[in-house]
Amino acid sequence: MKSLKTPLASAALLATTLLSPMQTKADDFIIGTRGPTPIQFDHGINYTRRETTQGASDNWIQSNVVKFWTGKELGFFAIGALPYKFLEANGMESSGLGDLTLKLGPRGTLDLGKQGSLHWITSAGASLPVGDAETRPALGTGRYDFKGGFTTTWLDAKKRNEITTAFEYTKPVTLYQDRAVSDEINAGFILGRKLNETWRIGAGLRGTYKLGEPSDGDYILKARTLVRYTFPQNKMWHLELIADKSIATRNMPEETMGAVLARYNFKH
Repeated sequence: MKSLKTPLASAALLATTLLSPMQTKADDFIIGTRGPTPIQFDHGINYTRRETTQGASDNWIQSNVVKFWTGKELGFFAIGALPYKFLEANGMESSGLGDLTLKLGPRGTLDLGKQGSLHWITSAGASLPVGDAETRPALGTGRYDFKGGFTTTWLDAKKRNEITTAFEYTKPVTLYQDRAVSDEINAGFILGRKLNETWRIGAGLRGTYKLGEPSDGDYILKARTLVRYTFPQNKMWHLELIADKSIATRNMPEETMGAVLARYNFKH
């Protein structure tokens, strides 16, 4: 906890969070593990196309996310995101900041000997209504979404193969709004393999399920593929390509997503 309270770490976390924009749902390589350095910064471009019987919408999101870890076997984890969006739907366009998300929680590592290692992160937090909910298409939800969940990563003894899982429950609170919003479960997994010191590949599933009225039982299931390239000259940097495609839905738009992500691990 002492390192979390140092002025430098706290300033870096706050400053990057306020500049950041990315979905903080965990659907990535080894996301249950501690990063190689205490602070990690992501920058990326995410494109999503959603299709319904009423038409299609195109969403571009510039993503910047900061993550912060303490400890080795046990410690704390923090993450923040504030997206900048470019949206288009039904002939209308909007751009600007989305909602701010902050999460914090304990993390740890368990040595399983010849069976490898198990890494875990639990976190709780909220999305705050920073984005404009009145413009069309809306940039924010206009509500407070409280979140709690966990991520885990199992690595084999050689740290080449992984199984990563993620789960998050979201409880919307619609202050000053005369409408009901369903609770939401987001979950997924990734099977990954490190080919060498440069390349890592993976694939998995991720889904969203609605609980309670007005969308009780609605869902979307998506297939995800990932490729990561780590720069051999500077292993603090890596690039990642991510692609999603919906494979089953109930009363939710079909989705196709592609993202390019650059990630940097800050040294001590």
